[in-house]
Amino acid sequence: MTSRTKVALLDQISSPTARPIATPRLLADLAQRGVTTVVDGAHAPGMLAQPLAGRPDFWFGNLHKWGYAPPGSAVLAVAPAHRAGVRAPVPSWEDHRGFPRAVEYRATADYTGWLAAPDGLDLLARLDAPRVRAHNSALAACGAELLARIPGVTPLPGDEAVAMRALRLPSGVASTLDQAAALREEIAARLGCRVLIWPWPGGGGIRICGQIYNRPQEYEQLAAGLHALLTDH
Repeated sequence: MTSRTKVALLDQISSPTARPIATPRLLADLAQRGVTTVVDGAHAPGMLAQPLAGRPDFWFGNLHKWGYAPPGSAVLAVAPAHRAGVRAPVPSWEDHRGFPRAVEYRATADYTGWLAAPDGLDLLARLDAPRVRAHNSALAACGAELLARIPGVTPLPGDEAVAMRALRLPSGVASTLDQAAALREEIAARLGCRVLIWPWPGGGGIRICGQIYNRPQEYEQLAAGLHALLTDH
């Protein structure tokens, strides 16, 4: 940050390392400095109890990850002070209504996912959202503990509010984007598990999640299979 900093674009939760970044404390500090905040909350809706905590100026988040809505469903929230300046890239019949109607109305767009999104959020509520969040976080933590038993695999700091966990892989594994993609597909093909493998110089990382349709046995299968794969590598 310098005196010239006007806008800060932040992940609410980092995708590869599953760490909260745009915390209420950070957002408040940036607001005090007169910095406009734009928050990518892709993983926040449905997973965090208060995804808009901290009141960023601009915030957007996907509903299909943790809100049980179809892909292509998302939310854009804009602070009142900025709404007059938010305009759709393509003019619509609703332009005169301003935000959000002018942005939502896109003529021939497929609105199916948007119309189904409330049912996804209603399902989360009927399942008891706090209970779902606690279950998912505990399951991800359990999976991370199993993976951490593999020699050379090191857990990264986690957060109880986040139903994702990340670990560093041994040196020389997934150091490049191509290596990471190859390992991810090998895990999917041989172990039947979908995980995120991210590259990092010297050794990449693995990120897992917990959801209501997952079972502890699946993480045990992943841990046993990954151990064998890393031994082969």
